[in-house]
Amino acid sequence: MGCVHTAVASSLDRLSSQTNVTDALLRVEAGWATLTRPGIAPKLRYRLTADHEADPVQRPLEQAFANLGALAHRYATGDIYLAEVVVRQATLARHIAPDRAAYDQWLTGLLSSTAAARPRGNEYDEDDEVFDYAHEAPVAREAFGATFDPALATAARQDAFLQALDLATNPYLAA
Repeated sequence: MGCVHTAVASSLDRLSSQTNVTDALLRVEAGWATLTRPGIAPKLRYRLTADHEADPVQRPLEQAFANLGALAHRYATGDIYLAEVVVRQATLARHIAPDRAAYDQWLTGLLSSTAAARPRGNEYDEDDEVFDYAHEAPVAREAFGATFDPALATAARQDAFLQALDLATNPYLAA
């Protein structure tokens, strides 16, 4: 899920010159935090308010958050079909990327390096279509850059990220 949040954040950077993405960035931050501490964002909703329909730049944000919401739900319920939502999110990010060839190169490198550093471990239950993600260690967000850097994927870095969260400025976070 980490590379999906990274793709959303990079898309938000691109949209920031065209619309206010402050709320969207706060949602992404809260979503990232829930990977380690699920109860930290009880007010997090991935649906934007109805006013997004008046602004065509907001439409990609709505789709990005619909994808994140689906991904969060599937992750929380142990659904084995995460890849579909990840592909939708990557396709959306590619669609709004200023240089699709550069995006393709970045994503290919990121996915290859992530898979090499964190290969899939346990098999999932094909009959029940459930996978217990609880045994997987959270990955610090700075590990997802040009490539996946396992040295930055530590629990200590994820803890530092959680400690640095400002509950007063992010309305989606709670103690």
